[in-house]
Amino acid sequence: MKAFKIHELRSLIYDVHFLSKKMQELCLKHGELVEVKKKTVLFRQGEKANYFYIVLDGSLKIYKNLSLESPQDIEPTIVGFAGPHELIAASLMLDPHEKYYSNTVQSIGFTKLLRLSSLFFEDHWKNDAHLFQYTLSQINLSIENLQKDRCLQWLPLEKKVAYLLTEKRSSLIGSKITRKDIAEYIGTTQESVIRVLSKWTKEGTLQADTQDIIINDFEKLSSLWRT
Repeated sequence: MKAFKIHELRSLIYDVHFLSKKMQELCLKHGELVEVKKKTVLFRQGEKANYFYIVLDGSLKIYKNLSLESPQDIEPTIVGFAGPHELIAASLMLDPHEKYYSNTVQSIGFTKLLRLSSLFFEDHWKNDAHLFQYTLSQINLSIENLQKDRCLQWLPLEKKVAYLLTEKRSSLIGSKITRKDIAEYIGTTQESVIRVLSKWTKEGTLQADTQDIIINDFEKLSSLWRT
């Protein structure tokens, strides 16, 4: 790895709050900086899971094919997002058997990740008590988020959109989510999402154009889906 890339990776790794100094150095030694352009597939559901990742900068969309019949003919569904300092596929590394990715992961915009091998997980990661517990806590958090997301189907459209823009905010920092992404995630049409965003833009709650969505009144949107 070139010297300037090592310097960049060191700077990015040192910002990851859950890594100890010792683990930061091990990640720097054994990890690889992966930079991907917009809409790049990191891995696909069903592929052998030889690596796990830490998102260093940017955001990812997580897809899952929920069909058991002819999955190749079915469009995958967006089931989540991941942003800076979130783990990707680390929970799979806990399985002692041969591992396969359970989701397809794609970058939203230009994204930087730290790629670590399953061997690194076995030799270093899982032997660090703090990181092992942190990985388990991320699994529990994912389960909680999944349960919360399933409740979306019972909410009115505006509450669904407000939920996504506020509750998933940390995973979308610095990325430009599209109307199509929002529609796929909450299970509606792009036209319906556009109508909601246009209404909130007129009210001054947010600014929405073809390039980006900027929230002016976060508290209003956050309270909207909770009430």
